[in-house]
Order: sequence, then C-alpha cells, then structure tokens
Amino acid sequence: MFYVIFRKCVEKGLNKGGRIRSAIKAVIGSMIYTVTLDPSMDYCTYIERLSSGKQHHAKSQSTVPNGEGIDVSRMLNRFNVESRVLGFIGGFTGDFIRVGLVSEGLSTDFVEIAGDTRINVKVIASDETEIIGVSPHITADDLEKLYGNLEQLTAGDTLVLAGRVPDALSTNVYQDIIQHLVSDEVKVIVDTLGQPLFDTLKEKPYLITINDKALADMFHTTLATTAEVVCYGRKLLQQGAQNIIVSLGANGALLLNETHGLKASISKETVLTTGTAMVSGFVAAEYMGKSLRDAFLYAVATDAAALFSDESCTWDEVETWLEDVESVDL
Repeated sequence: MFYVIFRKCVEKGLNKGGRIRSAIKAVIGSMIYTVTLDPSMDYCTYIERLSSGKQHHAKSQSTVPNGEGIDVSRMLNRFNVESRVLGFIGGFTGDFIRVGLVSEGLSTDFVEIAGDTRINVKVIASDETEIIGVSPHITADDLEKLYGNLEQLTAGDTLVLAGRVPDALSTNVYQDIIQHLVSDEVKVIVDTLGQPLFDTLKEKPYLITINDKALADMFHTTLATTAEVVCYGRKLLQQGAQNIIVSLGANGALLLNETHGLKASISKETVLTTGTAMVSGFVAAEYMGKSLRDAFLYAVATDAAALFSDESCTWDEVETWLEDVESVDL
C-alpha cells in the first residue's frame, strides 16, 4: 500500500523540496495529531500495605508511557484510527516512551530535549499513592522545533492539545501552538484546565472539554443546576470556542455551541469525566464520518466503556455502550 502511495507521489513530482509527507497525506486523507508537552514514564508497584518508614516487597510492577495526548493516541490506535504523537521527550525515559509507543504501532514525531522525561511513581496498596516527577527544562529552541513539527498539519487535520502545561513553559503555549499552525482549517481540540484553556479561546478552537467543577472555578462561582452550567458554558462560547463538552459527572454531559445544546447521559449508573477517553471517542467518531451530534454521543459512550474496562475498551464495546446513551435537546 505504501509503495502505491509513494509511486503516485513520485509521478506527480511531489517528492522534491521536502514535500513527500504532504503528498502522502493528499492521497490518504486527513490526519490526527496529539500533543503531550509533559509526558512521563509511570512506574507502578503493587504491595500489600503501605507503611511509612518500612521496607516493602512488591507483588508486581509495571512501567508504561503516560501523558494525556499520548493516551488519546493509544486509545485511537485500539480503535484502528491512525494518529501521530508530538511533544517533548528526553533521556532514557524519553527513549522508553518512544520505543514503547512505536512497538504498539503508533507514529511519533517527538522533539528531543536535553533533560530526562519525568518519572511518576505510583504505589498501589489499599489505595493509591502517587509521586509526580519533576518536569525537565524546555528551551526556546526546543519550542521552535515543536512549531516546526506542526508545519506538517494541513486543512482537514485534527490537532488534540491535551494535558497540563509544564512549569518551564508559558501558560499561553497552547495558544501559541494554534497560532503557529500553517492552516486555519485544522480542527483544534483542547483538553486542559485553567489559564492555558482560557488563553486558547482567542484562537477559536473547534472543541474544548471541561467538567462542571472546573467551569465553575474559571468564573469563581458555584454551579448547582444544569441551567447554570449551560449559562456559563455559553460564556466560553462567547469568548471564542466553537463547541464545548461539559461533563456533569453522574448527571451526564453537555454539548454546546452557538446554535444548539444537547444533554446526554447513560441509563446505567456511571460518572462521566471528559477525560482522554471522551476526547478519543469524539475524535474517532468524527474521523469515521459521524456528525458532530453523533460524535458527542460516541464520546459519552467511550467514556463509560473506558470506565468499566480499565480504559482498554474496544470500538465494539463503545458501540455496545452507545445503546445505553440517552439524549435530549436543550
């Protein structure tokens, strides 16, 4: 298959001047990209009981690449939807992340930095104790290289900006990333919190995700009813977001835009999170040609499926959960 695509590109003379990648995309269609600015290598160890000042012997352990954008790409991969992972990695921990993702069949285009990618330690006993590692320093040159990697995005592509912004970068880095896109027809989806999310609104992102508590925190208020959530969600639309998904936890989720509102919930008892699963479900559904409304319903179904399958759900499981999604127009 790749040979056929390559031959068509050569026949058109598009392999000159570094344009081969764009030519391939012209043949195979749009592409999904995810950005993880602060990935980690997560070391998880399982013990019987955690006691301060004592030596413990682990029952088992695991080491996995982690990061919200990375998690979106990994879930898309399980749905047989291709994506490319962008961001920063460094040192032996960065090598671990890249090799691990490639072994899973993911495509990566990381910027290599001087410092080591952070290590998060999770100790799982009767409950979970987590130590968040120190983020590496990211230089202005590193950031320029990321902007250069973004030049491969063209009209019709989807860009997912997910996760926290490391302390080494400005809170408006996601806004800067959007400004550096070559095409203003890239669908930008933002899944973060606080000021980094607020700054992106000026660039009119295609979709932002947030939960009702984080929405209340942004406006320094409390939100007790769905009507109040809708009111403040529309304030974010007025600031520039084209669409917004708001999780209501056990009460479902909302899809809002300038012309419409939709509430969806699961008939079974579940708590929706607007996490990476919901973003993954939305992106995958749109990639498969679903409408905005249907993509939102698939997002809700994906979040529920992930909750009950340790986030390793399949698309078949998502479609099964879709039967339990109930929706009403607002």
